[in-house]
Amino acid sequence: PRFHPTLPALLKPSKMNDAPPPTTTSPTALAEEFRILPYLVALLEDIQTGDSAAVSRTAAALNAKVARTEEVLAAMPGGEMNTEAQVKKIKELQETLRRKQEQLESYKSLPIFKEQAPEEDPHEEAQN
Repeated sequence: PRFHPTLPALLKPSKMNDAPPPTTTSPTALAEEFRILPYLVALLEDIQTGDSAAVSRTAAALNAKVARTEEVLAAMPGGEMNTEAQVKKIKELQETLRRKQEQLESYKSLPIFKEQAPEEDPHEEAQN
């Protein structure tokens, strides 16, 4: 076939760029958002046929798809940060986690938490 099986539906103007960025970050959903190979194949086929109207339509669809992928990337959390900023944020969050864990341990040593009676072993009652 001349087009990828799903490409004709994707090339319709109503399907080009009207959907909001995905709310899920599942690998399958994200992979679909970044699938541009069918668009490139269709564009190359249109170029080979020499049909300038088809080339224009397919190029417009490809441009819309690329714009859509840029929207998806921009909507992803942390996407606006470069690698150094991400590493810095990870270190800050790890430090916060460490402090919270220390705080939790100090709370566990408070008398109110020590006064609780130890739980009885249910197996012990069965033996009596």
